[in-house]
Amino acid sequence: MWRDYGVAEIERVVGAAVECFPERAYTKSIIEQWQRTHRVVQVRDDRFGLNELLRALEVLESVPATHPNRGDANQICRLLASEIRARLSAAAAAPWDDDTKSPITLSADDAGWPRFFAARLVRPEPGDIDFDRLRKYLDEFVFPTDPAGNECVRPLLERLRMWLRDSDDFSDDPDPSVHGALDHVEEVLTTYMRSADPAFEKTDCPVPTPRSFEVVGGLDRRYLKAVRWDDDGTPDDARRRRVRSRFERDRWRAVRFGTDPWYRVVAHDPKEKVFAVEWPYGPPEEGIPDGSTLVADGSTGDRPVYIELRDGRLDLLPAHPAPFLDGWNFGYDGGGPFSLVNAIERTFELVDGVQAEQLPRAWIRDQVNHADQGRLRIGVAALRRRMRTGEDW
Repeated sequence: MWRDYGVAEIERVVGAAVECFPERAYTKSIIEQWQRTHRVVQVRDDRFGLNELLRALEVLESVPATHPNRGDANQICRLLASEIRARLSAAAAAPWDDDTKSPITLSADDAGWPRFFAARLVRPEPGDIDFDRLRKYLDEFVFPTDPAGNECVRPLLERLRMWLRDSDDFSDDPDPSVHGALDHVEEVLTTYMRSADPAFEKTDCPVPTPRSFEVVGGLDRRYLKAVRWDDDGTPDDARRRRVRSRFERDRWRAVRFGTDPWYRVVAHDPKEKVFAVEWPYGPPEEGIPDGSTLVADGSTGDRPVYIELRDGRLDLLPAHPAPFLDGWNFGYDGGGPFSLVNAIERTFELVDGVQAEQLPRAWIRDQVNHADQGRLRIGVAALRRRMRTGEDW
C-alpha cells in the first residue's frame, strides 16, 4: 500500500518547511544564494531570449571601423535592435507566471502544493547601458513579410553566412564571440524569412557542410578515384580544416586531401576507409541531364547518394538543409529513406522549377523504400516522364 507523500507529510517528517525552487531556477548558484541570505531569490527568466540578443548587439557594435564587414555590422545591429524591442514589447504584454503557482486550481490550505518557495521567476529587465545602446538604432529594420521582402534581405543573409564561416573555429582568424553573435542573428533572420515565404526553406542553399561516410560500395571507390589528390604539399586552409574535423583527431595525419571534378574539398583516410566531402545543399548549376541516374550502394547505414552522369562521372545529390533530415538510406521504410525522398523531391523542384504537386512522390518513395538492400537506381528520365504525364505509381 502506497502512503501519501505530499508536501505536508514531508514537512511533518523533516519538521520544517520544504524549500522549493522553480525548475528553471534550480541551479547551484541560486541554491547557494538562498542558503547565504535565506531571502527569496528573484531570478530573471529570459524565456523571450533577450539576453543572448543584447549580448550579440554589444559584440557586433564593437566591430572595428576598419573591419571589412563593418557595413554589414551596422545593418545587423539595426536588425538586432528592432528584434529586441519587439521581444520587449511581447514580454511586457504577456501574462507572467513566476512558477510558484499551482498549475491547477487548489484551495489555499491544500496540502499538495508547497507553501514556501526559495526562488521565483521575474521578468528580464535590460540595464541602462542596454537601453542606451538600443537608442542608437531607432531606424527600424524592415523584416520580410512576403517573398519579395525575402529577396531584398537575401544578399544580407548570404554575406552574414560568409562572415559566420570567416569567424568560426576553422578559419584563419577565428573570433568565437563574433561567431556566436552572428549565429543568433542568422537564426532570427531565417525565422522571419521562413514565415514570409513557406518556399524559402526549400530554395535556401546554405554553404556546404562536410559529411563523412565509410567507403563501402563500388560507387564510393569510383567517386574517390576521380578525385585529384594533392601531392604537392598544398598549405592547410579553413576548408580543409572543416572537412578534416569529420575525422578522429588521432587520424588527422593519415588523412589525404584533394578536390573532386566540381572543386569540392575531399578528405580520405585510406586505412580506416572513410572519406569526407563538402556536401552541397544547392543543385548543380548545369542541371541534371535526362540520361542521369540517382545511384547508391553498399547499404550499411548512412550512405552517400550520387548523380551518375551520362559520361560516368559521379556528382553529389544535394542534401536538404534541415538538420532533422540528415542521414540517408534506402531499401526499407524509415527515417533515412524519408530523408532521401525529401532530398530528391527538393532537388527536382529546384532544378526543373516545378511545384511539389507535379512530382511523382509516391513513385519516388516506392523506388527508395523498395530498392535492393545493396543498391539504389532511379532513372532521371523515368522520373521526369511521370512528372509530365502525371503518373505516380
